Amino acid sequence: MKIIVIALGVTILVLFGILLFVPAPQRAMAPTSNASSTGTGVPQTVMSPDGHVAVSAPLAGESVVSPFTVVGTVTGDGWFFEASFPVKVVDADGTVLGGGQARATEDWMTTSTVPFTANITFAKPHSATGTIVFSKDNPSGLPQNAESFSVPVRFGTAASATGVVRGIVSLGPTCPVERIPPDPQCAPRPFVGVIGVSRNIENPVAFETAQTDASGSFRFVLSPGEYDIFRANAASALPRCEEKIVTVVAGQTADIAISCDTGIR
Repeated sequence: MKIIVIALGVTILVLFGILLFVPAPQRAMAPTSNASSTGTGVPQTVMSPDGHVAVSAPLAGESVVSPFTVVGTVTGDGWFFEASFPVKVVDADGTVLGGGQARATEDWMTTSTVPFTANITFAKPHSATGTIVFSKDNPSGLPQNAESFSVPVRFGTAASATGVVRGIVSLGPTCPVERIPPDPQCAPRPFVGVIGVSRNIENPVAFETAQTDASGSFRFVLSPGEYDIFRANAASALPRCEEKIVTVVAGQTADIAISCDTGIR
């Protein structure tokens, strides 16, 4: 009997040692996403398709009013040119309401992570929803270098009032020698091309463009402020078109005329 009791005691000690020193099996871990979440499945950041741009504000589906600030980071080379890239606001119908420039807040000539901010203004929308479109700055104009992505947003009720800029762009001279009396065939002609608008007066970069019609006319709906109106997307130096600085006032229309020099002499 004594031997049986001793054997049971030894067995209990061995089992206890096994339980004490053998690690418990690890629970399988679910894969993690590269985007943080709020706990409701809504990502805190929105990533560009190439994974280089992360937008942390505003979040997808958030409400925005004009003006607002975009915050994000760029990791890797290619999105910035001269420390900026364009951002625009588009309504549900595809109408460009406004925008601005995303600007690096640190040294942009690096492939490491660079933070950026963008101060965005936009006109009063006619839809409840829209998108913020981020575009890689592409000075070459080559389609293979283009890259963009959108963040869906809702428009708040405090969007700013707007004003209108209307203009006519003309080309001249159209004949090598001016004639007296003037030859009707040598009268200035409408310019059919692309006109851009920028808030940056010293170094204009278009956040919105408009194609002139057959009469050389264009139209912008803009938030109040000062803008530079200029020829955009120029494939050649000629014609040389003058720039016009215009102040937009809410509820008012500003009419301007832009002359373009053909270079004919």
